Amino acid sequence: MFRLLQGFFASMSLERKSVLLFVSALVPLMFAAFWVVQLLAGPAWSSTAPARSLAISAPPK
Repeated sequence: MFRLLQGFFASMSLERKSVLLFVSALVPLMFAAFWVVQLLAGPAWSSTAPARSLAISAPPK
């Protein structure tokens, strides 16, 4: 398995290796950022969303 990966990376250009490294570092950071925002905004959103929906759907007085 190691030799297969070693041969795969040996045949790649430096540009492709750099792009692969950049993407493999960026994707987990993006998922982590969205996850943190979801954790922080989730309780606030779930407590205000029902009140706002009732206020919008209520007939004007």
